[in-house]
Amino acid sequence: MTDKLDTIARAMDLITDMAMELNFRGCDDTHPLILKAGELVPRLKAMADHDPKNQKPAANTPHPPAKLYLMTAEEVSKTNLEEDLAKGIIPGEDLSEAAFTFENELMVLLGDENAMPMDTYSGMDEQKLIGVIQAAVENICRLRL
Repeated sequence: MTDKLDTIARAMDLITDMAMELNFRGCDDTHPLILKAGELVPRLKAMADHDPKNQKPAANTPHPPAKLYLMTAEEVSKTNLEEDLAKGIIPGEDLSEAAFTFENELMVLLGDENAMPMDTYSGMDEQKLIGVIQAAVENICRLRL
């Protein structure tokens, strides 16, 4: 992904998070910032979709991430973690860091400021970590809709 596409993706995530936070704090859908977010996100998505450098990988091509925890929740939700782990696409040591990242991201979205310590995940087996990651990612995606 190009730097421009990374910037667009991060901007979309930040705008969506801001709108969700406002909604969580009691603002309704007529709040000016929520209305502006509703205008900006589709425009940013259209910019990313029409960028000639935006080459989408083939559907059956494995997409080895540099680090699982650097992927967005949406990207992880489309990933078969068990299969990618078995194939060696995702290193097992990245699972605890990803579980830490996504579960704490979920806590922030829910308004809980108490972060889970990294040690919580360092002793878990790989299947348990995959379950934690999948549950957190599913909830993050659901909350961002």
